[in-house]
Amino acid sequence: ILGITLGLDLGTDRYANNKTTKTWFTPVLITRVKLDKQWAIALRTEYYADKSGALIVTNTPNGFRTFGASANVDFSWKKFALFRAEYRLFNSKDPIFYGSPSLSTNNQAITFTAAFWY
Repeated sequence: ILGITLGLDLGTDRYANNKTTKTWFTPVLITRVKLDKQWAIALRTEYYADKSGALIVTNTPNGFRTFGASANVDFSWKKFALFRAEYRLFNSKDPIFYGSPSLSTNNQAITFTAAFWY
């Protein structure tokens, strides 16, 4: 079974103290394939556009303008648990991510999560 999600988050904030308005948006595309009753894989791409710092202040020339991508594998167990392994990559126009020895334009992570419900 194939599932495709195309979404857009859009927001605007108006500040009473100086009467300025800041706008941000985030388009996203998620493609998920359910391989069987227990296994699924998904790919996600998104772009964060918050140049004016309405949500995330970076104090950089381009603000928070960042591309993100991820790939994950899900395993469902006994209808009450979900386990996920995920690789995420972010790439920004400016060096905003903590790195070694200085800030970087890229950020990568491999995460493992578990969710349980009743």
